[in-house]
Amino acid sequence: MYLILFYQPTARIKTTVNLRQQLVSDYKAPFTPALGFEYALLKKTKSSLSSTFSLSKSYRIPTLNDRYWPTSVNPLGTSDLKSEEGFSIEAGLNYQFKTSGFSSETKLNLFYLDIDNWIEWRNNYGPIPVNLEKVVSKGIEFHTDASLQTGAFAHTLSGNYTYNPSEKIEEGKPDQQLIYIPLNMFNIYYQLKINNLLLMVDGSY
Repeated sequence: MYLILFYQPTARIKTTVNLRQQLVSDYKAPFTPALGFEYALLKKTKSSLSSTFSLSKSYRIPTLNDRYWPTSVNPLGTSDLKSEEGFSIEAGLNYQFKTSGFSSETKLNLFYLDIDNWIEWRNNYGPIPVNLEKVVSKGIEFHTDASLQTGAFAHTLSGNYTYNPSEKIEEGKPDQQLIYIPLNMFNIYYQLKINNLLLMVDGSY
């Protein structure tokens, strides 16, 4: 069950509070609140700039696949997995610009996640889920997109970049990047629409 509260004390400030309590059989889920904050730094006819901040507690129980996927080590699954529990912090800037026939948006986001008992699937004589003692995931996300309308031609170009050091932290061992999370991710997308004809090209690295 959850309760969401939204409060806007001024035209420039928005706040959101999310109060959540999971009820799960055989698991004692903690109370997981979340707080969000947005402040409009700039508000003009053609452009706007806003800052965002959020803080939340997280909790995730193992899924049915996590617990009961048969493995060579245990044909009955891994029912003794612990639940993931941690917190996250995010802060960002969002700039928007719009004129007749053209619009653009640019976002920059910083994030930090600290998770205990992270569930990771490994290939140990077949796929098997294990709990990692602690995972710290942090980094930067950058997104930009632009749209241009020229007569019958509508162009859209967007790009994303993420720098994400996500390391498992185990006592007595050096920190290591998680095997399924790339340190750098980049993608670009272009779309051209001419009346009822649509052309799309995208790439990722």
